[in-house]
Amino acid sequence: MTSEILFEELPDEEFRKLPEDTILGHVADIEEAKRFFVQGLGFEVRFDHRGQAVFVSTGGYHHHLAFNIWNGHGAKRRDARQAGLESYWLSVPESELGKIEQRLKSLGYEFSETENGLKLFDLNEDRVILEAIK
Repeated sequence: MTSEILFEELPDEEFRKLPEDTILGHVADIEEAKRFFVQGLGFEVRFDHRGQAVFVSTGGYHHHLAFNIWNGHGAKRRDARQAGLESYWLSVPESELGKIEQRLKSLGYEFSETENGLKLFDLNEDRVILEAIK
């Protein structure tokens, strides 16, 4: 079965959020990933495994996201025809959104405002929607 046939079988519905047990992974540069997720978005490093894998969270939780370079330092984004992550949503307290916006600006990350948050692209060129919650 070719990938074109598989794509035809997908339901025609808008994706809203990842399941809670979703696992995110590979990045090309661990330091740049920490810059984006920690300095930019405001996550806290919970565990840094020898500069190869990093687990981050907010509020002291063991980890909300983890990323690694086990696919190789400088690894390229998957081919557009391969299955993989394209976008994800992160819920952000409304009171933190302005602070995140300022940090992203100061670090040189581009983003756009949405009706209820921000839209930007992460290091793997995956779309990130920051959704403000009360």
